[in-house]
Amino acid sequence: DNGLCRLSVGTGKFTNFFVKDGISANEFNRISFYKSRAGRMYFGGLNGVNAFMPGPQLLEKKVEEQEAPILFTRFTKFDSETGNLVNRFGGLSTEDVIVISPWDRTFSFDFSLADYRQPLDNAFSTWLEGYESNWSPATENHSIRYTNIPAGSYTFRVRARAGINNPDWNSQELAIRVVVQEAFYNTWWFWLLCGLLIAGAVFAIMRYRIYLAREREKALEQLVRERTQELELEKQKSEELLLNILPAETAEELKKFGAAKAKRHELVTVMFSDFKGFSRISEQMDPEDLVAEIDHCFRAFDEIMEKYGLEKIKTVGDAYLCVGGIRDDDGDEATRVTLAALEIQKFMSALKLQREAEARPCFEARIGIHTGAVVAGIVGIKKFAYDIWGDTVNVASRMETNGDAGKVNISEATYQLIGDLFRCSYHGQYTETDGENINMYFVEEYLGD
Repeated sequence: DNGLCRLSVGTGKFTNFFVKDGISANEFNRISFYKSRAGRMYFGGLNGVNAFMPGPQLLEKKVEEQEAPILFTRFTKFDSETGNLVNRFGGLSTEDVIVISPWDRTFSFDFSLADYRQPLDNAFSTWLEGYESNWSPATENHSIRYTNIPAGSYTFRVRARAGINNPDWNSQELAIRVVVQEAFYNTWWFWLLCGLLIAGAVFAIMRYRIYLAREREKALEQLVRERTQELELEKQKSEELLLNILPAETAEELKKFGAAKAKRHELVTVMFSDFKGFSRISEQMDPEDLVAEIDHCFRAFDEIMEKYGLEKIKTVGDAYLCVGGIRDDDGDEATRVTLAALEIQKFMSALKLQREAEARPCFEARIGIHTGAVVAGIVGIKKFAYDIWGDTVNVASRMETNGDAGKVNISEATYQLIGDLFRCSYHGQYTETDGENINMYFVEEYLGD
C-alpha cells in the first residue's frame, strides 16, 4: 500500500510515487512486472497496469513537489527622517519593489522555510545581487541586515535547504527587487542645477562688476564734463575779463604767444572826457557816494562805447579815455567817436536834471576829440595795462581842457573827417608847444539819420 518506490543507484536515495502522482493505485502485485527493451517498466496493480519510465525528470518533478516553500516573513528599515523603525510583516511578493530612500541607513529581510520537521536544522543563503559578488555561506540565521548600501538597483535572493545533513539546496528560491534612491545632492540634475546656479552667480557678479564699472565710468565722465564746463566757464570769464582790458586782436595774440607786440595805428580817433570842478564837488560828497556816482557815470560810458564799437583804454580819477579805429579800419571811427561823445553829453545832461531835482551835487563833462596816429601796446607784468601813446593822445587831452562843460570839442583833423555829417561851430585855436596852431570846433548836432 505504499505505491511505487524508486531507488537511485547513483545517489542511494528513494522516491515514492502515489495515486496523487498519477499511478492507478497505491497497491501492486509483487510478481506482476515487466521491463521493455526501451527501459519502460510495467507494474500490475489493483486498478490495472501502470507504465513507468524511471527518468530523472520524474525525480526532479517529484523533488520539487516535495520541497517546502520559502517565505518572506518581515521587512524592516530605519527611517532616518522620523528616527523610527518601519516594519512590514508578510505580504511581500516577488513582484514587489522595495524602495530605500537615501536617508534609510539600514534595512533587513526576515524569511522562513515552511518545513517544520526539524526547523532548527534549516539552512539559508542570501545574495544581494549587484552589491555582493556571490551567495553567502550557509547559516541557520533566517534574517539579513544591510547598512549604507550605495544608490542603485539590486535583486535580493534567498535560498534554503531542509535538514542538517542535506547537502542540496532547494531548487526554488525567492527574489525581490531593491532600489536604493540616490541622494538629491548626488543626482545629475542637482549638479547641473548647481552648475547653472554657479554659472548664473558668476555671470551676475560679472554683470554687476561691469555695471559698477560703467557707473564709475559714467560718474567719471560726468565729473570730467563738470570740470570741463567749469574750466570752460573760467576760461570764458578769463577771456571776457581779458577782452574788457584788451582789444580782441591783442587778447588773441596774448593768449596764443604769451605776449603782444606794440602796434602803430596811423589813423585813430581819441576821445578824452573829464568832469568839470571834480575836486570841488567831491569835497561835498561822502567817499562812498562819490565812488558810486563815478561808477554810475562810467558804467553808462562803457555801454555807449560798446554800442559804437569803441575801445575803452582806461580811467584815471575822473578822466575817461577811449579810442576808435583800433578794433577795425572801417574809416568811420571819427564819426562813431563823435556820436558816442554826443550821447555821453546827453546822458550827463539828463543826469544833471535828475540830481538837481534831488538837490544833490552833479557832474558836468568836458569832452575833447582828436584824430591821428598812436602806438598801442601792453605794459607791465602784474596788473598789466593796455595803453596808447603819441601826440594824438596829448592833443585830445588839450581839446578836452580847452572845451566847455556839456560840449564836445574836436580838432581840425577830426573836423575834416566829420564836417559833412555834423553841424559844428568854430571855437578858436589852440597853440601847441612847438608853435603849431590847431583849430577847434564844438559839435552841435548830428545831421544824419
